[in-house]
Amino acid sequence: MEEKTTDKKHRDFMELVSPEKSTLLQKLEWEVKNQAWLDLSAKISMRLLDLIDESGMEKSEICMKLNISATYYHRLLKGRENFTLETITKLERLFKTKLIGVYGFEKEKKQILKPKKVWKRK
Repeated sequence: MEEKTTDKKHRDFMELVSPEKSTLLQKLEWEVKNQAWLDLSAKISMRLLDLIDESGMEKSEICMKLNISATYYHRLLKGRENFTLETITKLERLFKTKLIGVYGFEKEKKQILKPKKVWKRK
């Protein structure tokens, strides 16, 4: 009797199992490989949510000003979009704030703009 029960459980289980191979391992490998930019994307998306809230702008207005679709708007806010520099620049201009920076550039820029000291001979 027990053998029949085990066979039935096995058949029931096999009916639930997909015949297609799982892609879970490939997805996990992709996550690990792309973790650095995914982290940045999530941070940018969280900042965008704050900026949208602070601005009081509606989704349709933002989409129109950025010239993007509502679908792309939602992708930007999911935190898994590989933002282009063009998109980041558009967002920075719209919200009048910086979302990313280039390490060391601000320091170099200040040095370039700083007036040079003129030495006088005595």
